[in-house]
Amino acid sequence: MDELRKNNQLCDVLIKVLYNGQEEHFPVHKIVLASCSPFFRAMFTTAMRYQMEDVAKACSDFLMKHLEPSNVIGISNFAEQIGCTELHKKGREYINMHFSEAQYFYVLLNAVHLYALPPKFLAVQLKQCPILNKENSCRMYLSKIFQEMSLHKPLPPTKVRGNQLIYVAGGYLHTSLSSMDAYNPQTGTWIKLADMLEPRSGLAACIVSGLLYTVGGRNLGGYDSSNQLNTVERYNIDHNYWESVAPMKHKRSAHGLAVHQEKIYAFGGFNAEGFLSSVECYCPESNTWCEVAEMPIGCSGMGVAVTMEPCPDGHEDIEEG
Repeated sequence: MDELRKNNQLCDVLIKVLYNGQEEHFPVHKIVLASCSPFFRAMFTTAMRYQMEDVAKACSDFLMKHLEPSNVIGISNFAEQIGCTELHKKGREYINMHFSEAQYFYVLLNAVHLYALPPKFLAVQLKQCPILNKENSCRMYLSKIFQEMSLHKPLPPTKVRGNQLIYVAGGYLHTSLSSMDAYNPQTGTWIKLADMLEPRSGLAACIVSGLLYTVGGRNLGGYDSSNQLNTVERYNIDHNYWESVAPMKHKRSAHGLAVHQEKIYAFGGFNAEGFLSSVECYCPESNTWCEVAEMPIGCSGMGVAVTMEPCPDGHEDIEEG
């Protein structure tokens, strides 16, 4: 067992120890800890897990009762990062109910990394946004940033909010994989996380409201139409477990994926029908997929991105259906 632990094999728990400002990670076996320690035995049982969930709910309820204009955006962002969907939803509702447009916009300017916005987008907002016409301080703030971008001044680094990780799920190594690991850029270390419920390669992934989704892909084969998947899994980052959600209407691998307004869009891909032009939209609140307008041509392996740039000339009337 010790040899397996030293080689980080079959380890299912990572113990983090902070000492003298240094963080050390120790991959261990849950069953070994439970067999030699009553504390860990209790921690890994259902009773202890329910207690921890009760504590988390109590903390969430406390924050909900103390939401105010000065903290609601920070709390809402934090809740999204840790997967506390109820607190995140309440925060968004508070913003919509208690902030005027000008107040919300002013606080938002200080909360987002504006230097990551396209200069063209800022220029259009400075000319056309009715809120900026009312709020001179916001307009001056955005104008300053736009001038710095136009002069190609060095941009300030993006602020790191929370313990941000990069997740790697599935893939192919002689066979499709179900594993998932996370990379911590701050410490330069990898963390082994719970395996997906089903092996999948050629999948697509995204995060919505602090929850990670893996969508479609294939199991075992290359472009073998018999192995394409329409299944979807959701990973709870806070509790380290996977669950199945509603499957797509079409099996697809090597497809594109994007998130827009808290909904997931799956584009194209490949299956027994060939290269797909279909596009599906998933709503996490209702746990349903629906088909939307098809792409002009069927294809796979495409890149997909969401932009805040205005629509091209001649398409100003395009609205989301």
